[in-house]
Amino acid sequence: MTVFFLIILGIPIIIYATFIGYISLKVSGQDSIEPLKEFPKVSILIPCRDEESNISKCLESILKQTYDSSYFEVIVIDDFSSDTTIEIANTYLDSLYLTVLSVKSGGKKLALNAGIEKSKYPLILTLDADCEVGEEWLSSMLAEFTNKNLKMLCGPVKLRTDSSVFSHLQSAESAAIIGISAVMLNAKKPCTCNGANMLYRKDIFFKIGGYGHQLHVSSGDDDLLMQRFYDFDFRTTRYTLNKKTFVYTSTCKGVIDFFKQRLRWASKSKLYFYLYNVFVQALVVAHLLAFWLSVYLLVFEQNWWFLILIGIKLTIDFIYSSKLNKIFNTKLYLVIIMPIYLMYSVLVLILSNFIVPEWKGRPIKKKNR
Repeated sequence: MTVFFLIILGIPIIIYATFIGYISLKVSGQDSIEPLKEFPKVSILIPCRDEESNISKCLESILKQTYDSSYFEVIVIDDFSSDTTIEIANTYLDSLYLTVLSVKSGGKKLALNAGIEKSKYPLILTLDADCEVGEEWLSSMLAEFTNKNLKMLCGPVKLRTDSSVFSHLQSAESAAIIGISAVMLNAKKPCTCNGANMLYRKDIFFKIGGYGHQLHVSSGDDDLLMQRFYDFDFRTTRYTLNKKTFVYTSTCKGVIDFFKQRLRWASKSKLYFYLYNVFVQALVVAHLLAFWLSVYLLVFEQNWWFLILIGIKLTIDFIYSSKLNKIFNTKLYLVIIMPIYLMYSVLVLILSNFIVPEWKGRPIKKKNR
């Protein structure tokens, strides 16, 4: 019986260790960025809804860019805010080449569509209103994009933490997902990305039909669009992990907001184009269940053979976390408690079949194709 359980539980853990081992070998954020050889003009789009506490910090960080301000415009698209977001944004009209648009309904994709239609420049760079950027963000993203002659470049979003362990766990998980996403996309296996840091050519956006293929679901302005760009030209769709391209935002403060966010993510993952994304998601859940069953058999059945499987899982996680630490400055001690935290994914997998997620009071509805 011990041999049977070692095989059954060992299969997902060994597959997981092999996969994460591959990611650990490939992940890197230390590549230098060559100086810009040309200075393209770019439209920075910031969709927002009820962001009065964040929009000022976001625009202030754009004001500090080292990139020549005559080469970029900023378009804030307000999606029917009920607070003072528009009023605050308008105070920057004299400081930035700024346009403030208002859309009365429709969600983020229609807001972005309005911004793209209004934009004057051939490159689109999307940023969320609850984010801030470093001084070299714009020049670094554009250098990566133009020097490699890309059609889309996905950039990292780093979660800023507070003093709580819950906050640090979210940041570490986010770093792990970004690392996997970057390696997979650059290895021609597109997975996920974040619309809070995404640069692409406007003409290609229209050529692939924009969001027209995705309007049946409110979310997915990032992952699904990236996968369409990849489908159009896989050689020119890339991911960067260079620290100069980081966008910064905060972790979820409460458990309820955290679960709402995860349910939103789950709602779009079902629409991914490539089946290996389902494999990766299933692998995360399967190896976690195998890990905890191994813990049970070790502790309650005192079967020491299962310490091998536990050791394999924790060792590969430590190796991967060590690589991520160099890029995202994550905490290595979290490897020990991360399996407890990640059990939320099993609950989200179940709840996503019964709960329609919401975003700022709006249900994320799937419309008929």
